[in-house]
Amino acid sequence: MWRYTSTLDVLNIIKASSLATLILTVFVLFVHNFGGFSRSVFIIDWGITIIFLSGFRLCVRFYYDNRSNSSVKNRKGLTNLVKELFVKKKGVKKLLIIGAGNCGQKIAKEVMNNAGLKYDVVGFLDDYTEKVGKKIHGIPVLNFIENLSNVAAKVGAQEILIAVPSAESAQMRRIIEICRESGLEFKIVPDMAELINGNVTVHASRNISFRDLLGREPVKLDQKKVGGYIKGQTVIVTGAGGSIGSELCRQICRFNPKQLILFDNAETPLYQIDLELKRYFIRVDIVPVLGDIQNRNEL
Repeated sequence: MWRYTSTLDVLNIIKASSLATLILTVFVLFVHNFGGFSRSVFIIDWGITIIFLSGFRLCVRFYYDNRSNSSVKNRKGLTNLVKELFVKKKGVKKLLIIGAGNCGQKIAKEVMNNAGLKYDVVGFLDDYTEKVGKKIHGIPVLNFIENLSNVAAKVGAQEILIAVPSAESAQMRRIIEICRESGLEFKIVPDMAELINGNVTVHASRNISFRDLLGREPVKLDQKKVGGYIKGQTVIVTGAGGSIGSELCRQICRFNPKQLILFDNAETPLYQIDLELKRYFIRVDIVPVLGDIQNRNEL
């Protein structure tokens, strides 16, 4: 859990250490009147306690951040810290997140840092016993997923977000059924194939679809072989605006083609996938073409 240590956790350590030092100082003052005690010892003890308690946690956090090459993005300035701690958003929905893993903590962090999101994360639910009762970014892991209805009523949750993109179909069906029984509105974070370059955001959430309930196991591709076939090539995808075509385009862009031609006869889906790809894959030359595959000369 220490890999999710935040500035809020460090502040909590400072508060706890300060309170403990104050109590200890008052006790020594009344009992011994500082007899035989150097007053500087209390300050040194306070400082060393904070350094060791927070320092070790931050070392764990920095280790995982550097391993995923995201340490720079996760640093916060003083202004953001003040906003996170003291600025409360008005007219927000209380959000309960299912899944206290990497995906869930990224969603929670985005909600905390983005004042434009009208959500307030009130807690996590997870089936891992080790996580229940602990906190991530100051937000508690309240209970197990099966106790969703009781927890939601207790904390006044208004919406649920399923942030378990790696869940198998059977597990996902169980979670969805529990969400339906709660009677609350719920959405899901897409599976990893739908997340572009690891970008996990609240905006990526969507309503439940049949894809989430399919019992198929994910297909494992030979990344090196596929990359060697596509890299530096000009690729055309017909039906690029459809569900299969658009996903193919996303995956193809990961292998750095020289140019990707999006061919489709539906203008709106073509426009949407064109905007999405140009946003996330700025190095790939994306060319949208509105046309009909049944027109031989045009093709």
